[in-house]
Amino acid sequence: MNLRWEDVDFNNNQLYISPNKTEYYRYVPMTESLRNALQRAKIGAESDFVIQFGRVRNIDSLTACYHKITKAMGVDSFLHKLRHTFASQLVQNGVELYTVCQLLGHRTIQMTEIYAHLAPANLHKAVFNLPKRGMQLVGMEEKTVCEGNKACKQIGVDFGDLIW
Repeated sequence: MNLRWEDVDFNNNQLYISPNKTEYYRYVPMTESLRNALQRAKIGAESDFVIQFGRVRNIDSLTACYHKITKAMGVDSFLHKLRHTFASQLVQNGVELYTVCQLLGHRTIQMTEIYAHLAPANLHKAVFNLPKRGMQLVGMEEKTVCEGNKACKQIGVDFGDLIW
């Protein structure tokens, strides 16, 4: 809401986000389409603020403006849903929760974990990436396991990808 043109860094392709309730500064990268849209918008900008929605600059004014636009488009939405959509799409596209946490400006990963359920495939992918039988484990020495022990060798066969 309070993003100013001086906060848009076209050279480094990022937005400078000033402190709000989290009380610290951060940078958020821009997508190519956002960058292009902002470059076009800046050409005719008549204000220091990127978003124009009226004289009174508060969240109620912005919410009313957003509601008016979405209603005219036939979309039932609320302003904060944009933030949820951003986070949800990142997680669904395989972005790690820690990275999503940083982009959202959350202080703790626990705040971001509400999006974890959107990426159950990441759990399968993570386990699938475990070393396979015959692969050298990084930082591990090859050792003889279960020498002369039939029961242990059977476990080695059953759980070979994990033991060998």
